[in-house]
Amino acid sequence: MNNDPSPPINQDQPAEAIKASCQEMTACMKDGLDQTKAYVGKNPVPILLGAVAFGMAMGCVLAIATRREVTLRERLLDQPLTNFREALHEALAPMNEHLRHDYASVRDMGKTFSHQGNTWADQIGRASRNLKFW
Repeated sequence: MNNDPSPPINQDQPAEAIKASCQEMTACMKDGLDQTKAYVGKNPVPILLGAVAFGMAMGCVLAIATRREVTLRERLLDQPLTNFREALHEALAPMNEHLRHDYASVRDMGKTFSHQGNTWADQIGRASRNLKFW
């Protein structure tokens, strides 16, 4: 690895200078990768603990960042209205069930009367045919 700054690029040799810079960067990256592999091979437990600690720290940061504070409107208006609506539904639920039951029985009674009404109409019609008015 060469610590000397690279010489300025001439207009005559730009491609060769870029190629040399890329080769130098590639060699530096390979050297860093080899050193990292050797360090991790020698010290696997601290590396693993550091990775776990980093993951937990990032998780906490993300959890705090996505947490949203309740606005004043939600606290003072929306939540009490929601609670009131739920309490009202609970209070009216027995009445609702009673009304549904009554409606069903009246509906069934209406069907019975309409069927009997047709029968009564038939009977009245037959009786009127039998009556003779002179």
